[in-house]
Amino acid sequence: PTPAVLPVVTVPTTSGTGSHVTKVAVLTNRDEDKKSAIVHPNMFPECCIVDPKLAASMPPSVTASTGFDVFTHAFESYVNVGHSPYVDLIAEKSIELIVENLPRAIEDGSDLDARSGMCFADTLGGMSIANVGTVLPHAMGQPISGHCPHVSHGESLAVVYPAFFRYTWPAAVERFARVGRILNPELEQEDDRTAAEKSCEEMEKFLDSIGMLTSLDELDVPEDEMEGILDHCMEFPDLEANPKVPDRDKVAEMFQECR
Repeated sequence: PTPAVLPVVTVPTTSGTGSHVTKVAVLTNRDEDKKSAIVHPNMFPECCIVDPKLAASMPPSVTASTGFDVFTHAFESYVNVGHSPYVDLIAEKSIELIVENLPRAIEDGSDLDARSGMCFADTLGGMSIANVGTVLPHAMGQPISGHCPHVSHGESLAVVYPAFFRYTWPAAVERFARVGRILNPELEQEDDRTAAEKSCEEMEKFLDSIGMLTSLDELDVPEDEMEGILDHCMEFPDLEANPKVPDRDKVAEMFQECR
């Protein structure tokens, strides 16, 4: 019999967004200024080749943006209310790999050890969201780049992350503490609550170190777009999976913090 031809996906990624191990594709509808997703098991490839050499010429800004997106996949799955021991293991490993390798990949795109580490982190992050999913930052970030397509997905997430950390850490102290200690091992000396609170500062330091600490003003997101962005944000189910669920007024307040 004629052998089956398997669909193959080749991923040129630093990084990337874990799409090779998820059943999700995201589309931007410019008529409605919305980002929407197609979710179906048929989206999984039968085979995928993840080759770090394909990312060697990726510009530092793209490496940083896509690499931070990988971090968000792992971290948001880790704090998602539906997390599991399996997701905890792979998400933590992904975060460790990102903290170790993303700054190196940005500094030297030809560093194949760093690129390989990010490819592995990306795969684990994708597996994390395939099993659990994202939380508040994706609900806030996707409408930003839906309304303002010049803002990359990674940038739209980075801009809301400091506000998300400050709002959410008291509701998931142990998990924020763990990630704070990955970002800064010196926090091993602190109790969980202190480490979790200080994770907010460590997150901002990490964003700054990879050139992703930014603001809505710096990203040229107009104030008159914010009401529509807020409307679309409140439609995302990701909000309900956050350890602490904000109402519309609180989300609006967080967006103002991002200015």
